[in-house]
Amino acid sequence: MSHDVLFLSTIWQLWKCRNLLIFKGEELSAAVLCSLIKNYALDTFKAMACKIFNKDRALRWISWQPPYSPFCKLNTNGSREQVSGLASAGGVLRDSTGAFIKGFSVNIRQASIFRAELWGCRVKVSHLVVEMDSLAAVQVIEGTKDNDSLAAILVADIRRLSNEFISFVIQHTPQEGNFAADFLAGIGRSLQVGTTIFYFPPPGLNAFLEGDLLGVSYLRC
Repeated sequence: MSHDVLFLSTIWQLWKCRNLLIFKGEELSAAVLCSLIKNYALDTFKAMACKIFNKDRALRWISWQPPYSPFCKLNTNGSREQVSGLASAGGVLRDSTGAFIKGFSVNIRQASIFRAELWGCRVKVSHLVVEMDSLAAVQVIEGTKDNDSLAAILVADIRRLSNEFISFVIQHTPQEGNFAADFLAGIGRSLQVGTTIFYFPPPGLNAFLEGDLLGVSYLRC
């Protein structure tokens, strides 16, 4: 097994263990943590090996990219628990230097993952780039794909708001370029119903923001 895979798997599982302790008060034993690291590293190595030797798949490195001035970039994401159906959305707004402007988490309660993705688009600045890792949601807003009737009001609202910007761009990004928004979407379900605005990064977000500023890249197979 590659030492790089083992090292990154260790860092990732330690990070998840730390978040589990902070946000849920659950502490894993050293034995359990070591087992998680070993299994995750093995699964990752096997998955990478299968895809690396598949000539039909191209490997690429993904990282968050700041927008060109005077644009701000809104990364947004939706999250939904499979069993409970509880949904949330989150987004982080940054300027052309990558500096944090504000973030938000929305506890939507019951909604589809598709509508959770759309919910996060509703924000206003003068020049805006919106990035999300749901290609379907991007296509619906662009009008290149039919939308779910349940999401029609949200789509109409987003299109109406887009006309109020001096410049507005919406684009797809792989999940590896959207981790900050994914984090805020994930904590939404633990917050009160409605929208929570963050004028300062909440605990746990700074690690993702700093990684994006440093241009940390993630391998996508």
